[in-house]
Amino acid sequence: MDPETVPLSRTDQFLAQARAELALESLAGTAVTSSPETARWLEEVVAETRLLLAPLEEIRQYRLLAQANSYLGIAAWRLAALAERQNDPARARGFYIQARDALAACEDQVKRSPEDRTLAETIVAGSCTPAKQEVLKAIGP
Repeated sequence: MDPETVPLSRTDQFLAQARAELALESLAGTAVTSSPETARWLEEVVAETRLLLAPLEEIRQYRLLAQANSYLGIAAWRLAALAERQNDPARARGFYIQARDALAACEDQVKRSPEDRTLAETIVAGSCTPAKQEVLKAIGP
């Protein structure tokens, strides 16, 4: 296993756990997403992923940098939803802004590696841009 991918794999695990928790809520109709455990997983995604940004930037790994920003954006988006459910609109707005910025940083990687079709089509067009559009709707004017 390439050592550069270990933190992303760990982040994938945290994000998968948080997504599973969110999916359980919709299936069971319970307030699972308000649990401290879900927030903890998402906060770990953010903490783990932020550590990756500078090293990935330094070695010019634009696809991985886009993925890292995608993880940051999606985790912040989910934390915003949790804050809304806890009736904390100021905290939610802060998370939405973090999500918007991270997803925009994901999109920016296409300019740095325009020949990378996987980056452009799968990561950015398939994940970052649609998520950013949803975040922008939530932020409002």
